[in-house]
Amino acid sequence: MVSFTTTALLIIGITAVIVSAGGGENYHHNKKHHNKKKFDVVVYGQFSSNVTQLSNTTITFQNDDGSELIYINDKDQSEILIEETCVYLVIWTIQVGFVCSTGEISSWARLNGRDIANSNAVQTNTLGNTALFILHLVEHFDKGDKFQLKQSTVDINGQIGAIASQAKDESDIPSAELTLICISREKEPYGQLFSTKTQFIGTDNPAGSIVSLDDIHKQHKFYGLRLRSSSSSSNDNSIIEYEEAGLYYFQVSVQLSRQGDGNVSLWLRLNGQDLPDSNIIQNIAVGEAGVSFTITLLELNMINYNS
Repeated sequence: MVSFTTTALLIIGITAVIVSAGGGENYHHNKKHHNKKKFDVVVYGQFSSNVTQLSNTTITFQNDDGSELIYINDKDQSEILIEETCVYLVIWTIQVGFVCSTGEISSWARLNGRDIANSNAVQTNTLGNTALFILHLVEHFDKGDKFQLKQSTVDINGQIGAIASQAKDESDIPSAELTLICISREKEPYGQLFSTKTQFIGTDNPAGSIVSLDDIHKQHKFYGLRLRSSSSSSNDNSIIEYEEAGLYYFQVSVQLSRQGDGNVSLWLRLNGQDLPDSNIIQNIAVGEAGVSFTITLLELNMINYNS
């Protein structure tokens, strides 16, 4: 029997571009007053690096690709300075490459010099391959906070890390990219839910297995959401309930490792039914580690969970 282990991280946020429940009275305008509508400042930042960064290091960023109230520290390019208190969605990617037979790379986030819990993931690469390492988290930042990304590697006969390159007749390939977006000031629903348990899944269940999540009060970051088990006799915390209608952005990652060769599929369900076009597949070989990653947008209506 082929089996694999998973730990999961699920991020949910209601998108800022949609009017949510209770806000519909301002959605329609006549043409006379349309241009007078005021919008809040969107706090965001996207930063990239065109420098190859190998082995154990703190990732630096040379390029501000667009930002508002988030900046690269001029004195230390590894530090991202936060100028607005908010809950942020953070996404970063590392273009993994190496000059060795095989290697492993880990990446995680730091806030004010301290590691952020449950932000780490690991990716294995073999000779001749490249991979895009995608990581994400939700975190509350205060004005004046300093955010950083760390990288740790296990190298064999060479070095592995974040590789920058130039492609002929194509856009340059950055070694690392970082995006931060303010998504909630504790008024808009959001959530970061995760599992800290290893979950073994075998081929004896072709319909798949539901990924269980930790109890919602154990270090989760959330507002306007709640977790419950799939049955009264279960403790899997696999069902997510929401308290506000709107358009929701879902982002899911699963840390994979294998005891055999095979493919791993990951998809979402809504009200007990598989979501169309939400499935992705990833191949994992013996002894390798990788991250499976999927995103989707869903318009969710209000449900009476007590009925």
